[in-house]
Amino acid sequence: MEVLVAFILILVLLFCTGAQMSLIIAVILGALSLINLLILVFFVYCGILLAGSEKKTAVFSKIGKNEDMKFDCPFYLIDGEEYRNAFPCEVALRKKLYIPEKQVTVRLIKKKNMVFDANAFTTVIAGTAFFAVLMAVSAHGLLDYFM
Repeated sequence: MEVLVAFILILVLLFCTGAQMSLIIAVILGALSLINLLILVFFVYCGILLAGSEKKTAVFSKIGKNEDMKFDCPFYLIDGEEYRNAFPCEVALRKKLYIPEKQVTVRLIKKKNMVFDANAFTTVIAGTAFFAVLMAVSAHGLLDYFM
């Protein structure tokens, strides 16, 4: 929140000092590009984790708190061990997506002690594609400004 307030303050100061509107727009585009890049790096990292994972059959066991991130996530049992999902559980359709004792296919990352279920797998693929396109568009806008 403080970062957002500081960013808005910088924009207001730029406007008050008489900076050109194109410079203010370039600052906004630069900030959006940076945010897009960070999110894209996150999804690429998750994709790398997925590439090193192994496909396993698991049984959904419960929805509980992820102690590291403080959000609710599904837990799955694989060979008697419980693994947390990498992403938070969906709020909508929770009872339809997470059926107790149902066998599902997950991607296990043993070193991180976590799995990617079908929802997380789809999120990583779609997020990587979406933010790659968004990054290309915002970078193109920045290049147009500086050229």
